[in-house]
Amino acid sequence: RLSSLRIMHDPEMERLFLRLLNHDSWQIQVHAVLGLAEISEDGNVMPWLVNQVQPEARSQILAIAMDQDRLDAKTIQELMDWKDLEEANRIALFAYARSIDGEVALQEVNELTSAKEEKVAAAAWLLMTWLGDASGPAKINAMLKDLPETKQLDILLTLTMMIRRHEITQAYPWLDATISELRQSKRFPAVVTAGTGTLLALDPERGINHWRKNFGEEPSRRRQIDAALMLLHSGTSLPDKDQARIDTSDELVGSIVAAGNAVAESRGDAPQRLIELAELDHVRSITLLPGVIEGLPDDQAKVVLDRFLENLESDSFSEMDRVLAIEATYRLLELDPDYLMKRLQNTPDDSPLQEVMLNGMLRYRAPGMLDAVSGIRRIGMSTPDALALMLLARESSELEDAEIRQLGLLASGGSLSDQLQA
Repeated sequence: RLSSLRIMHDPEMERLFLRLLNHDSWQIQVHAVLGLAEISEDGNVMPWLVNQVQPEARSQILAIAMDQDRLDAKTIQELMDWKDLEEANRIALFAYARSIDGEVALQEVNELTSAKEEKVAAAAWLLMTWLGDASGPAKINAMLKDLPETKQLDILLTLTMMIRRHEITQAYPWLDATISELRQSKRFPAVVTAGTGTLLALDPERGINHWRKNFGEEPSRRRQIDAALMLLHSGTSLPDKDQARIDTSDELVGSIVAAGNAVAESRGDAPQRLIELAELDHVRSITLLPGVIEGLPDDQAKVVLDRFLENLESDSFSEMDRVLAIEATYRLLELDPDYLMKRLQNTPDDSPLQEVMLNGMLRYRAPGMLDAVSGIRRIGMSTPDALALMLLARESSELEDAEIRQLGLLASGGSLSDQLQA
């Protein structure tokens, strides 16, 4: 329920979040620190709060803060200055600082190559490689050789993720050689798959060679789907010389390839190809679409997102259509909130689309939201009416007595889910 309160981005929650900092549960401490960051002026986490919580909470908070860009250079330095900061969190902050062109102390990173935790030491050697130390890859290999296979797998997956997230070009040759060795020895297929996807996205020439070896000359239909989805996810088009490997006459396989090619080649028909793929209701494809759409130019992304909203206006929409409409609401609030407000005002009252849009708007604050919500007729206690009232309560400086009573009824039961009741 705390995640529900955070969604509101309500400054009035500050006192509650401050009280929760001392809660026994580290999970609740995570919500408290992130909740305070989300209602702060700059949106950044506060170092003095991060240093007060339990170690488990601190690791989770920093991971989320880095993922959501809630750390600036000053915040990172203040965290680094704390002597009791865990080594794993310290190396993660060094990598993040480097990725945003922040200053990284080579000596301090080098000290972490001797960390007791092997994963921290390996990550430090990867960061040293990034900083120009040519001996880093050999040091990583020597360290891995003496470890149990479970630890090797964990470290290799972690390093692969770091390379992809931070685009560590200096490590591409090491990853290339590592994948080749693992494939030949038939070890750690999860690393081979993750590494292939990483190289496809960052170093396509190396990546496509591994892609060919992974899927072979005549892959089964299931493997063809896997192969096509990997290309779509990495933003790589299917080379002409590999057309024979993939049966593009198959509706699903062909749609994935067509969408991937259009996106990779920045073609004008990319929105239509993605829409056609979404309409096949293939779960694995749809799971990838939000990430793929993020890479489109804004004008193309809006075309796809608007279609996802339109699909919810049909008489027979699927649960997948609903999921995509929710995603479209979130993204349009970031890309063009004015457009979404106008869309809401023209949406039929008490419709599924209105409900989805109002639900999504609870997660963001944008200019014009109060005007858009004020125009909605609230003549009952349906879910859209309840959501509109909640938004009105958040955005408006005052409510009428009847509206306050309705809020009380909603909190005690009403027509909302447990999450929204919170």
